[in-house]
Amino acid sequence: MTEQRKLAAVMFTDIMGYTSLMSKDEKKALKILEKNRDLQKSLAKKHHGEFLKEMGDGTLLCFQSALDAVRCGMEIQSSLVDDPDLNLRIGIHLGDIVFRDGDVFGDGVNIASRIENLAEAGGICISEQIHLLVRNQPEIEVVYLDEKKLKNVKDPVKIYSVGDRDASSSEKESNDTSVRTSEKSLAVLPFLNMSADPENVYFSDGITEDIITQLSKISEFKVISRTSSMRYRQTDKKLREIAGELGVTILLEGSVRRAGEHLRITAQLIDADSDAHLWAETYDRKLTDVFAIQSEVALSVASTLETVLSSEEKVRIQRQPTGNMEAYNLCLLGRYHAAKRSSEGLEQAIMYFKRVLEKDPDYAAAYAGLAEVHIFSAIGYRKVPPREAMAMGKQAALKALELDETLVEAHTQLGLIHNFDFNWKQARREFERAIELNPSSAQAHQYYAHYYIYIRDYQSALIEATRARDLDPLSTVIATELCWPYLYMGEYEKARAQVLKALEMEPMYPLAHFNLAQTYHFQERYDKAIPIYEKAIELLGGAWFFKSVLASAFVKSGQSDRAETTYTELVESAERGLGQELCIAYVLDALGRADEAMEWLEKAYEARSPMVGLIGIDIMPFNSVQDDPRFLALLKKMNLKT
Repeated sequence: MTEQRKLAAVMFTDIMGYTSLMSKDEKKALKILEKNRDLQKSLAKKHHGEFLKEMGDGTLLCFQSALDAVRCGMEIQSSLVDDPDLNLRIGIHLGDIVFRDGDVFGDGVNIASRIENLAEAGGICISEQIHLLVRNQPEIEVVYLDEKKLKNVKDPVKIYSVGDRDASSSEKESNDTSVRTSEKSLAVLPFLNMSADPENVYFSDGITEDIITQLSKISEFKVISRTSSMRYRQTDKKLREIAGELGVTILLEGSVRRAGEHLRITAQLIDADSDAHLWAETYDRKLTDVFAIQSEVALSVASTLETVLSSEEKVRIQRQPTGNMEAYNLCLLGRYHAAKRSSEGLEQAIMYFKRVLEKDPDYAAAYAGLAEVHIFSAIGYRKVPPREAMAMGKQAALKALELDETLVEAHTQLGLIHNFDFNWKQARREFERAIELNPSSAQAHQYYAHYYIYIRDYQSALIEATRARDLDPLSTVIATELCWPYLYMGEYEKARAQVLKALEMEPMYPLAHFNLAQTYHFQERYDKAIPIYEKAIELLGGAWFFKSVLASAFVKSGQSDRAETTYTELVESAERGLGQELCIAYVLDALGRADEAMEWLEKAYEARSPMVGLIGIDIMPFNSVQDDPRFLALLKKMNLKT
C-alpha cells in the first residue's frame, strides 16, 4: 500500500437538482454531467490544479495555491452564468489530503465537502484558511457569513462567500452587517494616565494591557493586540479613522487615576461607525480592587455586546493573579521595561520580576515575564549564551504553567523554546493550546508561523502570519515577518510588496531593510541587495547575522575578499564569546570551505545559536555542504526534512 500526504487547496463541487433531473431526463442529465466534467478538467489545468475524481454528480479537485483554487472556482461559475441547467455549488478549504492506492482521503476533503453544502447555486464558499490567503486580491470579493459547526469536524469553521468586485453594492451592504455582528471586533485604546505623577504611565499602560488580556479570554471577540493599540496614545485622529486602521467596529477607551491606595478608572464602549456610546462606567475603589474592576469591565462589555460566556470563560476572567498589590505593581514595572526590547530594559525587567517573586512566589505572570526576557536574551538582546538563556526561559515558563495552566503567554513562550530545541511536536502542541485559550493572541499566531517556517510548511506559515497581522495591524515586526512565507515560496514580488508596507510604517526598521535586500538576493540581483544589506547593518549598529548573509552576496557578486574580511571579524568575535558560530559557518559555506563550515555548524548546533534551525532553506541554503552526510545527519538530529 502506497501513501502520500500533502497540503493542498481542496475544491469540492456538486450539481444542485441533479438527482431530480436524472429521474426526469436521464439523457439530458448525463450530458450535463459530461459538460461539467470537461469544463472542470480544462479550467483546473489552466489554473495549475488537478481534477482528482467524480463522485456521482460531485467532483474533487486540488491546487497547490489557494489563489489558483479560488480563481478556478470563479471562472467555473462565470462560465455557467447562462446555463440554467448546470447549477454548481463549490466549497474550498486548505488542508491535508492523503493519496492512497489511487484514492483520496483526509480532513481537507471532508471539510471542503461540508463547506460546499453551505453554498448557494452558482456560489462559492471558502474556509478562513483560504480567506486569509486571497483576501487582498483586488479582483476577489470575500464576505464573512458565519462560524459553523460542521459534521465530523472537531472545531467550528468560519465560512466566507466569494464573488467579484462587480458584485452589486446592495448585496455587499447587506452582508456587511453580518460581518459586524458576528465578529465583534474590538480595540482598547491606551487608558489615559490621570495621576498627578506622569511617571505613573507604566501603571495606566498596565491596566490597558490587562483589560486587553481579559477581553481576549472571550472567544467571540477579536481583540487587537497591545502593540497596535498603544500607537494611539497621543492622536487627534477620529475614532472612526482609528477603527478603520485597526479593522474593528468597537472601541474601548478610558482613564486611570491613582492616588495612594485609591483608584479611579473610567471606561466607555463606543460604536466607531455611529460614535454612539454603548456603555460607560466609573469605578471609585481601593487599589486592592484593581483586578475586580478589570473583570467587571470585561463582563460588562460582553453583556453590552450580547455575548454569552461559557463557565470556563467566566472563571478565567474572574481569576485574581495575586493578592499582593506591591507584587502587582512591580510586575507592571517589569513588563514596562521588558517591552523596551533593549539590553538595559531586559536587565531592569529581570530585576523587577525577581522582586515580584520575593513578594509572591506563586505569581504565575511574573514567571511568564521572566521566560520572555530569557527568550529575548537568547536571540541576542543580551550577551548571554543562547543555550543557557533558553534553559532559564524553559524553567520559568514551566513554573508559570504549573501555577496557572491557562496562561497564554507561557504556552506561547514554551512553544518558542521547543522551536529552538527542535522539539516540533511539543512546539505545535503549545502554540495550539495558546490559540485555543486566546484566538486573539497575535504573538501566539506570530510564533506559530515561525514554527511552520522551520518545518518548511510555508502555506500554513502564511495563514498564521496573516492572522497575526490582522490582530496586530500596526506591528512593524509582524508586518515585516509576513514577507517570509512569500520569500521562501519564491514569490519575491509579493514578499517585496509586504516589506515595503512595513517600511511605510517604520522607515528605519533594520529587519525590514534586511528582508528587502533578501528579495533581491534570492533573485540574484546582488547590485540591488548589497547596498540595502549595508543600510540594514548601519541602522542596527552591527548585526553579525546580517553581515554573514551580506558576505554570501559578496561571494556571489565576485567580491570574495570582502567576505574573507567578514569571516576574520566573526572569528575574532566568537573568540570573545559572542556566539557567532552559525554566522561563521554560513560565510565559510559561501566561500566554498565545506569542511570548516561543517565544523562550525556542529558548534552552532551544540550552542543552540539563534536560527540554527533555518539551515537548509533559502535564507541559509548551505550549498557547499548540502549533500554532505554530516550535514544530512545534523538535519536529522534537528528533526528537520532533508
